[in-house]
Amino acid sequence: MTTLITPLALIVTLFFSLFFTSSALSAGRAPWVGLDLQDRVCRGRAQGVGPLDYNAPRDRSSKLFDMVVGAHFNSKVENLVSGAKRGNGLLTDLDYTIRAVPNHSKALYSLIRYQLDDKNLNQFKYDNLPHVECYLQRAIYFVPKDYTPRMLYGIYLQKRGNLEQALSHYRDAEKINPYQRTLQYNMGLLLFKMDRMEESLVYAKRAYALKAPFPGLKRMLTKAGVWE
Repeated sequence: MTTLITPLALIVTLFFSLFFTSSALSAGRAPWVGLDLQDRVCRGRAQGVGPLDYNAPRDRSSKLFDMVVGAHFNSKVENLVSGAKRGNGLLTDLDYTIRAVPNHSKALYSLIRYQLDDKNLNQFKYDNLPHVECYLQRAIYFVPKDYTPRMLYGIYLQKRGNLEQALSHYRDAEKINPYQRTLQYNMGLLLFKMDRMEESLVYAKRAYALKAPFPGLKRMLTKAGVWE
């Protein structure tokens, strides 16, 4: 006997098929990839929810996004004051936020600042969490066309003194968005530090043409006799 599928039943069947297929695909879109700076394989926890794209209007306006950010990434966490609620660990809140929203630029930058403070390094080991470079590589893999994680990776490496690696990540970010003034400015700063003055000048002028509000690079180049 042949079972007939009514139009309503067909719609319901298709809905659940698409829902579970979509969920399965989403779950695989943000794996841990690459190595940390000590050449250890990046391993972290699976995201509890998501992954959500920080730049996608549909994800950004969702109740799920609001739930994650509201519970784990308030101003206290962003400014590295404390966890979001009593009993929450600061690093735990950052980890949860970024696992759910891998390319959350503000949370990533807060995590960079947290790790650059040497007194916090033991907390990663204590909480059994990977270092920030793993979160950044995961964000890049998650949305390859988002320039921000690449720029943040460059900022992190620059602050650590890994200048050539930093420049490589800045170049990758520039290919995606060549008109981002903060990126142009940071590239100018990095090239100045690398004593590549003429290149630094090029990026400085690009940054200021894009209305970069940071006067420091121009002062540095003027003092060095390069700015005309």
